[in-house]
Amino acid sequence: MNRAISYTLAVISTCIITAAPGIKSREAFKKEVMGKTQVQVMKIIGKPHMIGSGAEGEVWIYKNATFHPVTKDADRTTLVQFDGSRVIEVRF
Repeated sequence: MNRAISYTLAVISTCIITAAPGIKSREAFKKEVMGKTQVQVMKIIGKPHMIGSGAEGEVWIYKNATFHPVTKDADRTTLVQFDGSRVIEVRF
């Protein structure tokens, strides 16, 4: 019985991961972009859904790019804050 449940959970997990290509953990996303230039972020993550302005500079907004570490639910938005030349903060 336990083996069947484990197998079923493994199959479900694989389907969930497969259904959302490109979605990254918050930690992985942050590690990939912190300190990078806009050109580098564009190559690593791709084009943002929206670009806005913040007190520090441009803010790039990505939708469903990361997931919550506990619930594994996709974050609705991931905000990448630039200081003019490099990423200084990532918010989820």
